[in-house]
Amino acid sequence: MVNAALKKGISEDQVDLWRKQLHQAEKKAVLHLLLCNHDNWLHQSIKFVLFVLNMFSKHTKYHPSKMFLS
Repeated sequence: MVNAALKKGISEDQVDLWRKQLHQAEKKAVLHLLLCNHDNWLHQSIKFVLFVLNMFSKHTKYHPSKMFLS
């Protein structure tokens, strides 16, 4: 890539800058994907816990809000 860029009159410094910018963009994209997946996992986990508590309250005389109160 560098040789092709040099033939077109683009400096090696410019190619290095583009390479660094691309690397930074890739890191940001990976971080964004990880955060999105984490948020989705957390959201699904909370929904599941609420579902279980709701089923528990329907099949017993206990209400979920009273389960943790002594």
